[in-house]
Order: sequence, then structure tokens, then C-alpha cells
Amino acid sequence: MSTQAKNKTNTATKAPRVNNRYLQLLINHYNTPLEPIFKQFRLGVIAFGVGLTCIIIANTHLTPSLAQELAVLAGLISIGAGFVTAMLAQVRLLISRILQFIWRDKF
Repeated sequence: MSTQAKNKTNTATKAPRVNNRYLQLLINHYNTPLEPIFKQFRLGVIAFGVGLTCIIIANTHLTPSLAQELAVLAGLISIGAGFVTAMLAQVRLLISRILQFIWRDKF
């Protein structure tokens, strides 16, 4: 499949144009193709999994010490960042799909 054919199939539905600059930025943000959103979601899930693995390994293989606590802290930070990234991507995906359903009939 050629690059031009791929770009035509990856384009999102036509979004409305508005005069408000900030509203137009939001419309453009939610009108992106779904592939970058899935990549963001995947990145969040991977970071979550790495953090969870870090915590499990720290609790099973390290003796109780400051090093164990720091490893668990690093795992918790990774879990938190991964969770927030994945949830933001999921919400963006949900809003994007809802808006595509609405705009498909109107534009």
C-alpha cells in the first residue's frame, strides 16, 4: 500500500471550523487519527507494567533496606506515571470516538 493511500485511510473525519482559537485547538486535539492515541495508551501500560515488575522484584529479591525502599519508590512513580498516561489516552480515545460519531452525520 502506498504512503498516499495510507494517509487517506488514516485521516479522521472532517471536523468543524470555529472562530474561537482555544475551541479549535481542542477540536484539532480530539480529531487526530487513532494510531497516536493507541501508542500513548501502550506507553502508559508498559510503564505501569515496568513499575509493577520493579515493585515485585524489589520485594522478593532485595533484603529490607534503603535500597529496597528506593526501588519500590521508583516502581510506584513508574506505576503512577503509566496509569495517568494510559487513562489520559483512554479518555482522549473515548472523546475522539464520540465526536467522530457526532461529526460523521453533520459534516
